[in-house]
Amino acid sequence: MSMNETTYTLLQLNKLVKSVMTESFRETIWVTGEIHEMNENSSGHCYLELVEKAEKNDQIIARAKATIWVMTWRMLKPYFETATGQEMQSGLKVMVNVSVEFHELYGYSLNIKDIDPIYTLGDLEKKKAEIIRQLEEEGVFDMNKSLDLDPVPQRVAVISSKSAAGYQDFMHQIESNPYGYEFSISLFDAVMQGKQAEASILNALDKIYARIKNFDAVVLIRGGGSKSDLNCFNSYMVASHIAQFPIPVITGIGHERDTTIADMVAHTRMKTPTAVAEFLISHFEAFEATLIEAENQLYDLAVLQMDRENQNLFKLVSRMHPAIRNKMTYENNKTTRYGALLPGLSKNYLFRNSLIHKTLIRELRNLPKAYFLATKEKDKQSQLSLKRLVKNSLEKEDYKLNYKEDTTQMHHPDQILRRGFAIVSLNGKMIKSVKTLKKSDIIETKFSDGRIESIVEKVRFSD
Repeated sequence: MSMNETTYTLLQLNKLVKSVMTESFRETIWVTGEIHEMNENSSGHCYLELVEKAEKNDQIIARAKATIWVMTWRMLKPYFETATGQEMQSGLKVMVNVSVEFHELYGYSLNIKDIDPIYTLGDLEKKKAEIIRQLEEEGVFDMNKSLDLDPVPQRVAVISSKSAAGYQDFMHQIESNPYGYEFSISLFDAVMQGKQAEASILNALDKIYARIKNFDAVVLIRGGGSKSDLNCFNSYMVASHIAQFPIPVITGIGHERDTTIADMVAHTRMKTPTAVAEFLISHFEAFEATLIEAENQLYDLAVLQMDRENQNLFKLVSRMHPAIRNKMTYENNKTTRYGALLPGLSKNYLFRNSLIHKTLIRELRNLPKAYFLATKEKDKQSQLSLKRLVKNSLEKEDYKLNYKEDTTQMHHPDQILRRGFAIVSLNGKMIKSVKTLKKSDIIETKFSDGRIESIVEKVRFSD
């Protein structure tokens, strides 16, 4: 050690450093940095640790302690939160006006006098833009939007806090919908604000994914709150999970003015939880209206088709009617003739036998009484014989009449068809020979239970 070198005690050195710093920083200066740690103690003072990180790897390259004394903190805190919509918290980049101080016992620190909220807002927007750009470069930004929402999104997984007013509003709207639509709602309870919100939402998404086949859509809702409560919805991890989720995600975060990245990548963004419920109900209503319209169209088509078929049937019947009528008329005439003849035959037979009977009686009256008595028994026998003869004759005539009636019935077209035969016609005329047909003729074949139309492919003649 040289005799000319000055030796300082630690206190002397710290005082020297203090005097140099005081001389160098007579006025306050503006400093930018990131809040690394922050603590508001019971006395009302706020203690922070500010850091600067390398752009390439986020490694901390500078660090300084800072203090906001209670009187200043009471003014800066509401001012910052009102201007930015954010709470002062770890992770935010800030521009603060500070006095540089050095204390012999506590060392170097910054005393914060003021803060510029515009700088923080710009940094937040910058971060937001960077996350959006990253999602776009990864090709996932529009993935969830491209999914088709089920026409009837009935099975809904809800991510929300079960005690949140927004969740209660959502359920009230769903359960009291005026149409009586029924939904299957499964709540996945999650913290929706604060430091734990991001991890809690990601955990809920993972649980839903494990049961993905049970759901048609995911609803992410929360009630009102400060703008700072939206930080978790601007998280890259939350946005990335939503963007790549395999079923549609509908958000109702509760801020009309502010759009989060989660809103941007979700399938559908609604302003409030109540609006999300109305959106789901409207899908049911639209689907029901589609069904009613389809039902009406189907009914109209059915009526039109039935009218067409009735017209076609009428035309077919009109073409077939002359042949059927002629056949039926012919058979009916035969039956009528037989029916007309039988009574005459029976009458003539009875009349002839009646004449014989009368003749016998006249002859008997002219005979002597003795002869009459002698022949009385013989007359009785004759009467019995006559009765038997008449009876037999009537039975024979009845048999012939029944036979004719049965024959008539057997020759009726309907009976012929029931026995497996068919009537083939062309242009309303019965076909008796294949010689009357040619290729491409449209023929109609009538069976006992219906008709068919056929196209002649080939005509073959018997050898």
